[in-house]
Amino acid sequence: MKKGTKLFATVLAGALTVGAAAALAACGGNSHTWSEDWSSDATSHWHACTDEGCTEVNDKADHTFSEGEVTKAATYNSEGERTFTCTICGYEKKETVAALEKTGMAYLAAESTMVDGNGTTLPITTTLSIDFTSKEAVLDVVASVDVGGGYIMQFCFVTDAKDPEIEASNPMYYMSAMEIGKGTLTSTGVGTYEATWGSGDTAMTVPVTLDAEGKCSASVQVTGVHAEALPLAEVTEMTGTVTMSGTGISDTTDEQGNPVHYDYDISLAVDFDDATATLNVTTQVDVGGGYMMDFCLVTDAKDPDLEASNPMYYFMCMEIGTATVVRTGAYTYTATWKLTDAESGASSDYVVTITVDADGVCTASDTFIVCDSAATVTSAAAAE
Repeated sequence: MKKGTKLFATVLAGALTVGAAAALAACGGNSHTWSEDWSSDATSHWHACTDEGCTEVNDKADHTFSEGEVTKAATYNSEGERTFTCTICGYEKKETVAALEKTGMAYLAAESTMVDGNGTTLPITTTLSIDFTSKEAVLDVVASVDVGGGYIMQFCFVTDAKDPEIEASNPMYYMSAMEIGKGTLTSTGVGTYEATWGSGDTAMTVPVTLDAEGKCSASVQVTGVHAEALPLAEVTEMTGTVTMSGTGISDTTDEQGNPVHYDYDISLAVDFDDATATLNVTTQVDVGGGYMMDFCLVTDAKDPDLEASNPMYYFMCMEIGTATVVRTGAYTYTATWKLTDAESGASSDYVVTITVDADGVCTASDTFIVCDSAATVTSAAAAE
């Protein structure tokens, strides 16, 4: 061994001897006294020497974390928290759980008033439909005007786009309407959004807020319509079953050309839980001698027992099956039947619009297939 190398080895050995002696000296010249408790940092754990002045550690190893447990549940307006615990030493680390994501449709509404150009105060209904999946929003403002004789006519002041069928049936409905298109929904934070129409200085922005359960609230102010910001609250979806009833008429002629008048009893039953609806239309006909016979003209399905006891009851009946019910707005639903023409086999949709008022009373107006003009059916109370 060279002289220089030998000298270095001698110095190194001396240093190690001094270090070991110092450690033993710190521990009173005896072996280490290891703590029974674990010490830890973010990545590892160990047993520390409890002797004064000693910094030695024993059993040092990386943490072994559990799969984690949610210690704070995420909601629609706040983030949650998941805690992971080391199975050896008990050290805990926490991770953020993302807030719940709102999807699907939400329908908000509020009643207020506006003053028209003639100084007349009009009751108005403002509705905001938000699609959290497609990130779009639709705003509608409709006024109800008493045009005399107890007749209330509705006028639209704000809409995304005019409905050709409504405009054809009521040319005055969109007389003063502003078509503003669909708004764009943008997330602005945890549980907060903005629905925006237009851009720049002319843009209209509606703030939307979610509560912990995902219920929506918003505030809207349309220039020339709302005197101040109008709070909107989410309208709860209808549940249970409700039956609407009413009457309709038709006037026709028999085979001999004699005028014949029919009075119809109409029943529209909607099961909002199952999203289905059934329609039944019946009438009574004087078959002579003052005897009135019942006939069913429209039904979902024939009742075998009833048909057996009265073979003529379904003589002129159309079986149209069960409709599918879909919510289309804060206060509107549609019931759609798939009809098939018996002769041509062609299929078509028969759609009835159902309106719900603030008290849960349901109304629908339609010809109900057999009436000469629109008849109205109404429920006596809210769904049960």
